[in-house]
Amino acid sequence: MGLEGDGRDEPSREAFEAQAAAAGLVLPRRTRPNPWIAAALVGMVVAASVGVGDLTGWAIGPRETESAPGLFGVQNCVGAPSYLSAYLSGAVSALADPALVGALGTWGGEFSNWSGGCVHVEARTSAGDGYVPELVTQEVDFVTTEAAPNASEAAELPTGVDLVPEAVAPVAVVYNLPGLSTPLRLSGSVLAGMYNGSITSWNDPEVAALNPGVDLAAAPTVAPAYRSDAADANLAFTTFLAESSRAWNASVGAGSQVAWPCGVGEDGAAGLATYLTSTAGAIGYLETGGPLPANASEAQVQNPSGAFVLPDPANATAAAAPWGNSSAAKSDDWSNVSLVNAPGAGSYPIATIVYFALYHDLGQAYAGALSAANGTWLLTFLWWLAADAQNDTSALGVGPLPASFVTLSEQTLESVDYDGSSVLEGGEGGGGGETGEF
Repeated sequence: MGLEGDGRDEPSREAFEAQAAAAGLVLPRRTRPNPWIAAALVGMVVAASVGVGDLTGWAIGPRETESAPGLFGVQNCVGAPSYLSAYLSGAVSALADPALVGALGTWGGEFSNWSGGCVHVEARTSAGDGYVPELVTQEVDFVTTEAAPNASEAAELPTGVDLVPEAVAPVAVVYNLPGLSTPLRLSGSVLAGMYNGSITSWNDPEVAALNPGVDLAAAPTVAPAYRSDAADANLAFTTFLAESSRAWNASVGAGSQVAWPCGVGEDGAAGLATYLTSTAGAIGYLETGGPLPANASEAQVQNPSGAFVLPDPANATAAAAPWGNSSAAKSDDWSNVSLVNAPGAGSYPIATIVYFALYHDLGQAYAGALSAANGTWLLTFLWWLAADAQNDTSALGVGPLPASFVTLSEQTLESVDYDGSSVLEGGEGGGGGETGEF
C-alpha cells in the first residue's frame, strides 16, 4: 500500500519505516490523512540520508533503489503527487552578487532532481537592499543575502528572522595586465595606495617588492575601478583596505558605498567587469560567482599570516573555519562575524558568507500564505543546500561551508517553527533530523 491516506502505489509504509530507521530517524505516529506530513516524511528522510546513502540504500542523486523504485530520481512534474510538488520563491539582495540568482536556479533544479519530485525554486534580484522590501512585505519565502539585517531593516521586519549560512563567497582582486605568466602578488596597503592615488604605476617599488623577478616596467598606468552602486562586495573590499591602511580607514573607511578618492565608478558587477576587460592596466574586485572577465587575471592577496592566497573556493572556506566555534556564530549574532582578514595561512582575506534568511515562524509570519507543506519543503531545500549541495558549490565559484557551519545551519533549521510548533527535530547522534508534528 502507499503512504497512509494517499491512495497511490508508492513504497509500502513498512519499507519506508525500515529505510527511515536505517537512517536513524523516528517517524511521527500515524494519526490522520495529511499530505503535508507525507511531504515532511519524504523530505526529511532524504535530508537525513546525506552521507549515509551507501549504508541505507537511499538514493543521493538522480537514481532510484530497488526498495523505493521511482521515489527518488529525475525530476517528475508529470503526474507527480501533490506532496512531492512545491513552489518556493526567493529573492537575492540587490547588494549581493547577482550571480547568486543563477546559482539558486541551478541548486533548485538539482534539488528537484535529487528529491524525485517537482520542486520549482524561483529566484530573482530584490527590488531593494537586504531584506527590504520582499521579505518585509512577504512577497517571497526567503531572501539570499551576504549580511545580517541592520537596525533599520530589523525594525521593519514583522517578526524574527533566522539566518542560515549556505556558502562562502570570495571577492577576487582582478587586473588587466596581459602577458604575465603568474598571478601578481598584492597586499592591502598596496591596494589602498592604488585606490587613494598614491600608487599610479604598476612598476612602483611597493608593487615590485611583492613581485621579485616580474618585469612591470612597460605596464600601463594603474587604472583603479570600483562599483558605484551599493554592494556587499564594496563592503568586504573597503573593510579589507581599512584594516590594512590607517590612512584609508581615517579618510575613507568601509561601507557598501563610500566616497572613493580616485578611480572610475561602474554600475554593478557587469559594468565593472566590462571596464576590466576593455582597459589595459585596470584593477578592480569581483565576487567569483560569475566568469572571469576576458583579458583579466586574479591576484594573490596577502593575508594576515603573510601568505599570498588566490580567491579559490577552498581558501574562502578556510577563512570561515575559525568562526564555526565562535560565541557570535553559536548565538546567531551574525552581525559580529566578518571573514575579512581571517586568521590561518590558507585563508583568503576578502570573503563574505552567503546566508538564506527566513522568518522563524513560517506559519505566523506569512499569515497562512506559506502552506505547511511548502514550509516543510523550504526547510528541506535549505537543509539539502547546507548538507549535500556543498559538493557542488565550487563549480559556482563559492566555497563550501566548513563542517562546523553545516552543524550551525542544521541547528538553525531545526529551530524554525510553524504556528509555534517545531517542524524539524534534532537527529540522534547528529545523524540527521526527525520530522515533527504540528
